[in-house]
Amino acid sequence: MSVTTKGQRKRPAVITGVGSGLGRDIALGLVAKGYRVFGTAMSSEEIADLRKASDGAVNLSQCDIIDEAAVKAWANEVTIQDEGWIDLLISNAGILTPGPLDPGQRVAWVYTRGSYAEQIAITATSLVPVPDAIDDRTAASVMMQGLITSHLASEFYPVQPGDVAFVHGRRVGSVCC
Repeated sequence: MSVTTKGQRKRPAVITGVGSGLGRDIALGLVAKGYRVFGTAMSSEEIADLRKASDGAVNLSQCDIIDEAAVKAWANEVTIQDEGWIDLLISNAGILTPGPLDPGQRVAWVYTRGSYAEQIAITATSLVPVPDAIDDRTAASVMMQGLITSHLASEFYPVQPGDVAFVHGRRVGSVCC
C-alpha cells in the first residue's frame, strides 16, 4: 500500500490507454491530486515518455487491451501491488488503427460520407473491427455516442485546458456536463 506524507493511504486509480491523449492527461492529473495511478500503454516509447512526465509516479505496463490474457495478467499485477483495492477505474483505451483487416470482417466507422449506401470505399485506418460478440446495433450505437460526444466537446462547447468535462453515455447518445 502506498501512503502520502501525512500517513494516509494513496487512493489507487486504474486507467487503460494512458500512453497518449486524454488517458495520459487524466493519469498526470490524478497523480497531481495524490492518486496512485496504474496504467496501460501500447508501446515502450509511450511508457518511457509518461514515466518521465510523471517523474515515475505512474505505474505503467505495456498491455494490448484486445489480448485477454495480457489484460488478466495486468489486472492481477495491479491487484497484488495495491492489495486488491481500487478507488477509480477509467476504461480509456481505444483501437485507433485496426491493422490488417480480413475480407468480410465486420467493421464500424464514423465521419464518412455514404454510410447508408450498400457499398462504399473507405481507408482501412478509418475502420474499427467489430468483435463477433458485439451485435450490429450495439456496435453502431457505440460509434454514434463517440461522434456525439466529440461534437459536443468541440463544436457545441469547445473544451479548453482547465475545463472539467464529464461524459456519461446511456442507452441513446451521450450527455456532456
